Amino acid sequence: MKTSTSPSLPVTPETWRRRMKTTTSRWSLKTAFCAAVAFIGLTLTSTPALATVLISPATDGGFEAGFGTWTVVNGATGNKWFTGTAAGASAGTNAAFAGSSAATYTDGVAQTISVVNFIYKDIAFPALESSITLTFDYKQPSLDATFDYMKVFLVPTATTPVAGTLLVSGQIGLTEYPVVAQPAFGSFSVTVPASAAGTTQRLVFEWKNDAASPYGSGALDNISLVSVAPVPISGTKTVGTGGDFVTLTAAFTYLATNGVNGALVLELRSRNVPDHRE
Repeated sequence: MKTSTSPSLPVTPETWRRRMKTTTSRWSLKTAFCAAVAFIGLTLTSTPALATVLISPATDGGFEAGFGTWTVVNGATGNKWFTGTAAGASAGTNAAFAGSSAATYTDGVAQTISVVNFIYKDIAFPALESSITLTFDYKQPSLDATFDYMKVFLVPTATTPVAGTLLVSGQIGLTEYPVVAQPAFGSFSVTVPASAAGTTQRLVFEWKNDAASPYGSGALDNISLVSVAPVPISGTKTVGTGGDFVTLTAAFTYLATNGVNGALVLELRSRNVPDHRE
């Protein structure tokens, strides 16, 4: 089953269904619609693009040599951001963590002072590379939702975090980390707004804890930040197991982000589609 598009007519599920009505085929519209429904999913099998590594886990993203180029903003007392081995690590030996010293990770340890502390780094995002992904590993065994947590922000470089003062705009990712107790390092991914491309922004990790039980402390490691230019496509692309896209939804998702640069044909692999010929 084929349908053709051009750069002036985006491919959408509705466009697909309209074109099905006028395409000569051994399948009926009912069959084609069943095929489209059968292929709902989100997995891309091909993402041909060159990436720009903005933060690497092998350097400042891994904290093996301390904070490196990160700026640290700690209050005078209470928990502070440190790097070291006290909280363990998801890779290597060091991580950044909230603790009372470089040797003491304080998850589960009573605190008498509420704190708000930060680490941040300015990032020059390449122009045109609007597909931007932040990943990191995070650990916090003691959950104390809305009281002890880490948040992630992307803010203008004119915004300077101040110890003891929560940031109020520019948050990205989850409402807070973690959303469930995280006794071991778990991996998290954040899609950074495409509008960051071509600008310099400040990536901020904010740590907050109160002075009441339960007493949580976070540990952060293995930060990666990567940007990729959209890759428009054209020609004939197959949809189905072993094809260019596993599903129709995956194809539409890719097109919505990357666009087309010429006539495009999406071809369903018939052996992967239930045959309901009438």
